[in-house]
Amino acid sequence: MQQQVLGHGRAVAFELRQMSNGGMSALDLAASRLQAVPGTGAALLTTGDRFAEPAFPRWTTDRGLVFGDAGTAVVVSRNPGGFRLVATSAYSEPELEGLHRGDEPFLLSGSEAGPLDLVARKKGFLRRMPTAEVTVRNETGMMTAVKQCLAEAEADLSGMAAVIVPFFGRELLDRQCLAPLGIPAERTLGDWGLDIGHLGAGDQFAGLARLLDTDRLRPGERVLAVGVGAGFSWTCAVLERV
Repeated sequence: MQQQVLGHGRAVAFELRQMSNGGMSALDLAASRLQAVPGTGAALLTTGDRFAEPAFPRWTTDRGLVFGDAGTAVVVSRNPGGFRLVATSAYSEPELEGLHRGDEPFLLSGSEAGPLDLVARKKGFLRRMPTAEVTVRNETGMMTAVKQCLAEAEADLSGMAAVIVPFFGRELLDRQCLAPLGIPAERTLGDWGLDIGHLGAGDQFAGLARLLDTDRLRPGERVLAVGVGAGFSWTCAVLERV
């Protein structure tokens, strides 16, 4: 991406392995870098996920969502843009790391793995941790990140004009996001997400672009973006329409 877009070596390019929380985690880190190093001009954040057969069966790899191929990008700088970044926060729950690894051993370098089956991996993990405990840890992790972000922004959830959550299927979206947050689907981009699928690390960046494209926000209105990634990690951001 650096070669194709920038064409020079003055920038440092690196990849974040934060799964579906990768885009939001990059936003958090980029904002910190810009604050810590005054000479940093801007950061280009990109996501790119392709869920292709046979290694990744997009329709059957997991339950409750369908994966969609996409690339997204955001530029973070000190110059005015479509949004002003007000606050970010992050939280992790490594006790849930095995939920997407299951009982499978680490493979030797060069080994060939079969098609990814996250359903089977989750079943293996749930033999060690009850589903109810997974649910509580999941909700607690997300809400901890959300509350911290809102507190730093000196705002509350009712003051958000929109909430961008991962593009899950309706049932999974209700259970993991809407119910803990206490918000209806209409306050999110959930219906649009049902059309395009879960874009891996790009849901939130695509959601911000969608809000701009549809003129859904007036200047001064704020949006909460929530990232969730296997591992488990959550990163949130409050952004204000300029």
